[in-house]
Amino acid sequence: MDPDYLHRRLLAAITGIADGKGLEDYVPVPGPEVNRPTHVVGALIDSISYLPDHFHADDLPVVDCAFESCSPK
Repeated sequence: MDPDYLHRRLLAAITGIADGKGLEDYVPVPGPEVNRPTHVVGALIDSISYLPDHFHADDLPVVDCAFESCSPK
């Protein structure tokens, strides 16, 4: 699997969660695939399985936002 595409799918899933999407929803993946949608839970599972480094330092604000939207208030 292409690590760049997996990373873009992961960030699309995390961004979708931050925007209120659920695990069963589909979100667009930016890039040369012309916003081909990805299943949120599938992107998360694939990133765990195939990516050695899940997040880059500049991804952390999006990850934090997604975590906040999933945390019980």
